[in-house]
Amino acid sequence: VTVFPVPDLSNNPTSAQICDSTFTNIMLTSHVTGAQFTWRAFGSSPLVTGYSNSATPGIFISQRLENNGFVPQTVTYRLLPAANGCVGDSVDFVVTVFPTPNLSNSILTKEICNNNNTNIALTSNVTGTLFTWTCTPSSVNITGYSNSIAPGTLINQNLINTGNTPETVTYHITPHANGCNGWVYHYVVTFIPSP
Repeated sequence: VTVFPVPDLSNNPTSAQICDSTFTNIMLTSHVTGAQFTWRAFGSSPLVTGYSNSATPGIFISQRLENNGFVPQTVTYRLLPAANGCVGDSVDFVVTVFPTPNLSNSILTKEICNNNNTNIALTSNVTGTLFTWTCTPSSVNITGYSNSIAPGTLINQNLINTGNTPETVTYHITPHANGCNGWVYHYVVTFIPSP
């Protein structure tokens, strides 16, 4: 009598974290040679999409998950291992899908007088978001601007216009949260020369 072992899921941990609109790329492993897996998938809310069940045995979950909200969502894969005609216990593998961080400032322009600070407070709908930026001046008459050295939530630079006409500095702002990057936003500061 040949007694086959019960197949299992040997992944440790049985969880993963990914950014919005990226692939799960989960390689499933077992202590039992030749084990393969089917699964059912469950989202934590209607805001997470892209997951599906699989009735075809396999060892790789590659699904592009999307988080359409502003808080982390999860997809639970309920895995059923099978090998040599034997079925093991179901095991949950939980994937956390972080949202894409955004810049939620309602107005992306500002006017200030020459030789004043920008004092721009950056906000996001995603908790914990920090921002980096690069700068593009409208001419060589502008000084005081600089690219970000470290992520933060405040652009407070003293801009000086040495010319006689209004000038601009465009801040190209990238949000960052939970290891995920958001889209680049363009914030334009116009500063008026001293009369």
